[in-house]
Amino acid sequence: MCERRFFYSSIGSVSSVSLNESSAGKSVGEVFGLVGDIPSWTNNQIFMLDNMITESLSPETYSLSKAYPNPFNPSTTISFSVPSESFISVELYDITGRNIHTLASDNYQPGYYSVSWDASEYSSGVYFVKMISENYIESQKIMLIK
Repeated sequence: MCERRFFYSSIGSVSSVSLNESSAGKSVGEVFGLVGDIPSWTNNQIFMLDNMITESLSPETYSLSKAYPNPFNPSTTISFSVPSESFISVELYDITGRNIHTLASDNYQPGYYSVSWDASEYSSGVYFVKMISENYIESQKIMLIK
């Protein structure tokens, strides 16, 4: 299943189109670019795009994107990218540094991923998200407000 994305173009521009593979509403990895004869945008016309092919758009670096929304109540989504096959762990810590939850702990293929945290059973406060791989460690502060 691919998620739908809507976008706008300026007159005369040529749009690029990508598909993000997802399952049950969650991003699960690879992003594909659609390549083919895409005409210039003119006067709010609708175009049928035929003979399109896909090309893989893998990330070039590891990254942990900002959680959204942040501050949040009761859930937030954390996105990350993986440039090569790697074991990835995404963990949550409370303000005292205690590991309270593991959102992801698995081998990942190159791609873009997102995980959600439902914090409805946790109290308001500051928490930390930490992404760990063999060659990359990144953390960020998130805030739960009830």
